[in-house]
Amino acid sequence: MLKNNGLLYFSVRSDKDAQYNKGKRIDNNIYEINGFQIRFFTKSQIKFFLPDHFEINKIIEDYEEPASLYLVFCYKK
Repeated sequence: MLKNNGLLYFSVRSDKDAQYNKGKRIDNNIYEINGFQIRFFTKSQIKFFLPDHFEINKIIEDYEEPASLYLVFCYKK
């Protein structure tokens, strides 16, 4: 449960990740790589999934070996 104006932050694998479009394609932006199903996101997809309940403050591109990530900071409306 998150209060109104509460801060939500999370990270997702970026479409700029070196593993994107590698391995066996399972679904749109989901690939099986080394036995793991990994979903990659574009900035547009992140913005599409959040607008009804959250206001995005910022999306930062980051790299935490071995993954390229989007760090997402938003507030609950």
